[in-house]
Amino acid sequence: RATPPWETVAAAAWRGGAGAWQASEFLFDSPLAGADPAARAYAAACFPPGRPVLAALLETIWIVYLALYLPHHYVAIHWKAAWVGLDVGQVAALLLSAWAAWRRRAVLALFTSSAGTMLLIDAWFDLTTARRGDQLQSLLFAVFLEIPSALALYWVTHRTIRAINAPRMG
Repeated sequence: RATPPWETVAAAAWRGGAGAWQASEFLFDSPLAGADPAARAYAAACFPPGRPVLAALLETIWIVYLALYLPHHYVAIHWKAAWVGLDVGQVAALLLSAWAAWRRRAVLALFTSSAGTMLLIDAWFDLTTARRGDQLQSLLFAVFLEIPSALALYWVTHRTIRAINAPRMG
């Protein structure tokens, strides 16, 4: 059973008022998992509003630790697996984006934002791990391919979210 198009979800959320809008992504059962009030209550208890602030603080402490103690040179044993894995993830996110756009699904926003983020991560690691002879190629790929592609994907994300919110704003 297919999930409804984003227009249907947005219209249903709009009819339900502001409180229903925030829960609208959970209105429809998944083919693999039905809506379960107990699971919703469990998730709400596991992710209180202050948790992201605590996570950001802990991540900041970890960054300081890494900046102080990581070695300047390190040989990665699974170098190919890391790069190929990232590229496979990018292809998967791009294909899922194409599928969601073709099927007009609201999940397009998730897939395009994920694909854009992976492209920026790829550009960052290309630039920061490039050998001297490869730096120009990495810079050109970042400036003319990866960063513009990521921005285009973020634009699609923005347009998708605006389309979902249009009935509400209308």
